[in-house]
Amino acid sequence: PDAGDYILGYTWDFGDGSAVSNSNAPSHTFASAGTFTVSLKVTDNNNLYSSIVTKSITVTGTPNTDFGNLIDPNATPKTIALWNFLKAQYGNKMLSAGWAENNTAEMVECSGKYPAIFGQDMTSWVDERGTQWQNNWTDAINELKTAQLRGQILTVNWHWGMVSSKINGAYTADAWGTPSVGDGPKLRMTIQQWNDIVTPGTNLYNAMIEDLDYHINGFLKKLVDANGVPIPILFRPLHEIDGGWFWWTNGNDPSKTAQLFKIFKERVTNYHNMHNLIWIFNSAVLNTNGSWPPYDASEYPARQAFYPGDNYCDLIGIDLYDFDPVNRSSYVNSGKTFRDAWNVMKGISPNKMIALCESESLPDVEKAFNDPTHAPWLYALPWFGKSYYDGTTETTVNSCTFNSTQMANSRMINATTVLPINLSLFEAKASGNKAVIKWVTATETQNSRFEILKSTDGVSFSLLKIEVSKGNGATYMIYDTEPVNGINYYRLMQYDLSGKQSNLGTKHVSFNMDNQEVSVYPNPSLGELNIKLPKLDDKELKVEIYNLSGKLIYQKVVQINNRNSLYKLKLINKPETGNYLLKLSGTSLNKSFVITFH
Repeated sequence: PDAGDYILGYTWDFGDGSAVSNSNAPSHTFASAGTFTVSLKVTDNNNLYSSIVTKSITVTGTPNTDFGNLIDPNATPKTIALWNFLKAQYGNKMLSAGWAENNTAEMVECSGKYPAIFGQDMTSWVDERGTQWQNNWTDAINELKTAQLRGQILTVNWHWGMVSSKINGAYTADAWGTPSVGDGPKLRMTIQQWNDIVTPGTNLYNAMIEDLDYHINGFLKKLVDANGVPIPILFRPLHEIDGGWFWWTNGNDPSKTAQLFKIFKERVTNYHNMHNLIWIFNSAVLNTNGSWPPYDASEYPARQAFYPGDNYCDLIGIDLYDFDPVNRSSYVNSGKTFRDAWNVMKGISPNKMIALCESESLPDVEKAFNDPTHAPWLYALPWFGKSYYDGTTETTVNSCTFNSTQMANSRMINATTVLPINLSLFEAKASGNKAVIKWVTATETQNSRFEILKSTDGVSFSLLKIEVSKGNGATYMIYDTEPVNGINYYRLMQYDLSGKQSNLGTKHVSFNMDNQEVSVYPNPSLGELNIKLPKLDDKELKVEIYNLSGKLIYQKVVQINNRNSLYKLKLINKPETGNYLLKLSGTSLNKSFVITFH
């Protein structure tokens, strides 16, 4: 400052995206090691800046990982062990993650590695409780259990159907408030409904608690290991809590949303006695009351307004889309970086580890720890597998090679490094009155055999068939000739040469035996027969008629067209009056009938 001027304040820029004002001796903790340019500027009474010091410093050593204990004092030993593992990695390494079985399989196909974390949703994706609801739940639960057996950490979120929309027990609007019928506008809760949903004793509060209990009992409590012990879960309820597109975001009174989070957490922990959850508070890429461009310091209060407090979550995280991690690593055309978004989360709570809970692809892991425009996330979960759509450039970005490169980096933690089996196909489907289970391997390493296990409840499985290894690129196909009426579950197990087993997934096939029967009429017949078939994968069917002495008197091969289930046979030379044996045979069908001709 010039003579007569005086200092109004100080501004420190630490070179890692963090800054502090009005302190002449600030303290600062760097989240990761690296080289940073630190500068000090002063402001005088004429609002002029004078640069005093600019210095490059190198930060070494292990970042602070003392993030305390879990908020649940009764957390299970396995949950505590997972927590301690996460703390040990934060600031030094990043955990890879994948979403659901299909996208995870694509990440495996690209990299040859399973991500460290596997994610699934607690929603049923249907409006009304029933068979389809339970089937969808069973599939998701089986995916999670399979991932746990692969050594993956589990994370669960919930696209919760709009509770206030329920009529006769069924949702009439989804998590986004989109009506299930018609093209009406998205629904949002009224001021009165928000008051009711967080007020014990009201009808809406009771309906919310009933819905919550149903999901906890029917889904979360089913996530146990082979010994019945609850599996630790990174649990992310009311995700993207401040974005404004889900019904649980109350932009007019964010304290109501924060209160709903607290009710949710207390119900699960204290009423249901679930102590295997690590709770995540999850912000959205944009805040419904935020700044533009986003992630400015002025936006921090709007973000914090939704926060239930440090006593209600263990981790915090943010979902970032339209960042194009492969090419741009910044939000649309705003110039705002991963570090800007990371700093917003630090502004919400400086005492919590921060995760990239959803993204388009993995971020550049090397830059995450060395580039001040990037961020050292605890973990990163791409919502996609091989590619994503970047709305800014209106292009589809291939992320396969990029993700593979990140997962090969020594600072990225994955579930496994070598897979004994890479599957290119695993399916199960009905063919007539049989179930066909088929899988194809891309590669097999030290593989001994496969086992197909069968279950009628998705819980208790028994051996159906053993298939020895055929080597890379092999196709395996087996039949279940005695499926039950209803749902049949088929689990594919793999055993390597040392005897170690891997669960490769579970598929299910539904049968309605009332509609799967083969029928032949009229019987007795005057020489014409109608053969009604269920849907078959067979391309042809052999029809044979024998007299009771075993002599073949008629034979024909019928070409099967699945669009036509009725086939007419007219015997030019009608058999003599009496009883005959009609045999129908194909790849998936083998039936015999006694036919009487007049």
